[in-house]
Amino acid sequence: MSLGKLSLMGTDDKVVIPENLRLPFNRASLSEIRVALNRLQARLGFSDGCGLALRLVLEELVTNSIMHGWGKGAHDDPETGIHVDFHIDDGVLHFRYVDHGSPFDPRSDLPSDSRDEHLDDRPDGQLGWPLILHYCDLLHYAREEGQNRMHLRLREKVLNRD
Repeated sequence: MSLGKLSLMGTDDKVVIPENLRLPFNRASLSEIRVALNRLQARLGFSDGCGLALRLVLEELVTNSIMHGWGKGAHDDPETGIHVDFHIDDGVLHFRYVDHGSPFDPRSDLPSDSRDEHLDDRPDGQLGWPLILHYCDLLHYAREEGQNRMHLRLREKVLNRD
């Protein structure tokens, strides 16, 4: 994992967090996310609710990438794994999520949303993306240079500058 000493720079409305996550395609990445997000939350001082939402979203994205996007099994090379970059714009946390896995466009490739079905009638799993989209807006998706590239933002402000 690459997430050095957190520092912030930017204007009043936009804060750039120059450190980035570089994660391999393996389950150990989940514990690295927890550590990195705890440090990010401590540095920025956002609420536990925002921290929990961000952790849930990133853990779900990484789990999906590992389980569905990398058919060759786990590997330990973070350069061809998962990359996450953060910035804050007007108090809202944005992040770019990039993986080197199989093509997956969440705008068109998602299974049907089964949240309204009775629990016994709902298929196992398939709640990850509905949860992600409950906490985040998907602003952009592109498949470029063998990578899935998404730009998401948390719906709740992480910084209040009143």
